[in-house]
Amino acid sequence: MQLICFTNIFPKIAETETRYIHILEKCEVPLGKYYFLEMYCPDSDCDCRKVDIIVYGEDDKVHATLTFGWEDKAYYTNHFGFESSELPGPDFSPMQFNGPFAKFFLKEFSFNCYIDKRYVDRLKRHYQMIKEKAKKEDLCQNLRSTSFSDKEKIGRNELCFCGSQKKYKHCCMKVFK
Repeated sequence: MQLICFTNIFPKIAETETRYIHILEKCEVPLGKYYFLEMYCPDSDCDCRKVDIIVYGEDDKVHATLTFGWEDKAYYTNHFGFESSELPGPDFSPMQFNGPFAKFFLKEFSFNCYIDKRYVDRLKRHYQMIKEKAKKEDLCQNLRSTSFSDKEKIGRNELCFCGSQKKYKHCCMKVFK
């Protein structure tokens, strides 16, 4: 199942609730702004209770793909039918891209997001919002196979790279301005 970006389904909420970090001092990661974009399963019959986090920089690159599950280990073992080494808690998303700074972003997510109860509650709320909307309409119908890295090739008046069928300027461009 292809995951869907919360920003594409609830853009107004995402404008104020998408977590990001600014790297303002020289460290192992280039200076700049990095967004933690939330990706959820749009299958209304699935109850995976997890989110994938795409760490996307203002340099138009994906730097890491994290996964985070908030239930206990027994829940994920029961849901998936096998013991998951990634869940619960934050980890790298299996078989997804992770760049040279991925360990830094996993550490930042672990120390600044995972321990923030309000943020975890927000992720749970966003998950429920996606699932409720998926029960009312097919969220997968507009998905295309375009990746985040293709964003740099898209003009503001072209269809957005996320597959929402909206113009880029009315969709994900708002998040990356």
